[in-house]
Amino acid sequence: MNPEKNHGNNREKSNRKSSLRAYLPAALVVLLVIIVSIIVFFLIFRYKGTGSGLKSVITALQSVIIGFVIAYLINPIMMFFDRRFLARAQSRGKEINARTRKRIRAGAVAMAMLIFLGIIAALVIILVPQIVSGIADFVGNFNANVSSATKWMEQLEKSRPELALQIQNIYDQATGYLRKWLQEKVLSNSNLIEKITSSIYTIVRTAFNTLMGLIVAIYILMKKETFKAETKKLIYAVCRPRIGNYVMEVLRKTDDVFGGFFIGDILDSLIIGILCFLGMLILQMPYAAMIALFVGVTNLIPVFGPYFGAIPSAILIVMVDPWKALIFLAFIVVLQQFDGNILKPKVLGDTLGLNPFWIIFSIVLFGGLWGIPGFFLGVPMFAVIYYVIKRIVERLLRSQHLPEDTRSYQTLDHINPKSRQVVPHGDDVDETAFHLAAGMSSMRWGKKAEKRQQKQVQCPEQEEQQPEQEEQLKQEEKKDRP
Repeated sequence: MNPEKNHGNNREKSNRKSSLRAYLPAALVVLLVIIVSIIVFFLIFRYKGTGSGLKSVITALQSVIIGFVIAYLINPIMMFFDRRFLARAQSRGKEINARTRKRIRAGAVAMAMLIFLGIIAALVIILVPQIVSGIADFVGNFNANVSSATKWMEQLEKSRPELALQIQNIYDQATGYLRKWLQEKVLSNSNLIEKITSSIYTIVRTAFNTLMGLIVAIYILMKKETFKAETKKLIYAVCRPRIGNYVMEVLRKTDDVFGGFFIGDILDSLIIGILCFLGMLILQMPYAAMIALFVGVTNLIPVFGPYFGAIPSAILIVMVDPWKALIFLAFIVVLQQFDGNILKPKVLGDTLGLNPFWIIFSIVLFGGLWGIPGFFLGVPMFAVIYYVIKRIVERLLRSQHLPEDTRSYQTLDHINPKSRQVVPHGDDVDETAFHLAAGMSSMRWGKKAEKRQQKQVQCPEQEEQQPEQEEQLKQEEKKDRP
């Protein structure tokens, strides 16, 4: 066999592999751009189809989602009892084997589930009779309340006719919308039987999914460590270690944000609901339990929640006594000031890491996209997205040896390409020298890119010199950088 011919074939194969290796990153980028473009196209132009498909998947997995949410909420309670039971077993000198560990976990899960169900049962026993009584009272006294509101409007019309006219217009519009909604959606004869059947089916399905969710939550809590280990295993199987570490960091941040936000927000809303109920009892307001529950639930929505709870509640109280409605609004303002300035900072702290503008932006964005679920989930989701983008930006700035602190860019005029330092406004800068330095820097980086491209297609005889040339190229880059 001819050695020269064999050597030529090896050289040709090596050159072909080098050229393919050089084009591989570009091909991957093009493929990624195509995939993202297809996804964006379907989200924009096939939004309804995508939304209906996603809704079908969520409906099918509703029991699993409920179970995951319950497990996530009661996990801190379960871990508290798990640590206590484990410490007690160790203090008694018991051998902590797999069987003992399983019994400890089962006891901790049982205690956490009993506390969770006990809280739900207590809320139902306390609040449901009060709410039913309030609704019955409202319906029974509806005509009397309307008559009282009409008399108040007549008195106001005599003393302040302009204000009375504005209130009357608002009242007419509200009652018109309510009458139309009742006629078309609720009391429509053509859809009445269908709506009753659909409502019964929805109630039964929700009860069944909730029961299944409790069972799913028990399994998740019992095998929590196994599920976490399998998730980590999948992440590192798919991603390289550096990317896998970054994914794990984002998941931990997501857990901190969602856990801190929801647990803190639920505790904050529970306290506000109790304070609202006690305050309304002291002020002798009507429908105290029903309105306090409504205010507490809507308080889960950041920024806009207090308004969502206060305005409809004030309208209900207006039907009974307009002056008490004004007192109620003043009481809600004081309560929300206490919540926003004292209670919520103590309970939530800085778990989100967002300024007020981004909180409002996330509520408007996700509320417009997903409705009521978007109001509740939008803020923590946007906090995670903001964190990911912030880390990517900081990494890119670090790779270019540029400052990462946002305050450094508040007075920025430009960045010196040679020293990589921020030049603020008002500093005397030689523009000619600045553009010359920028041009020289781009020329140096261009020459180095050409050298790398030439090295990728070098022949096998030069492969022995490759490490030495790479080291020399790195030394040149270090000299050029500040």
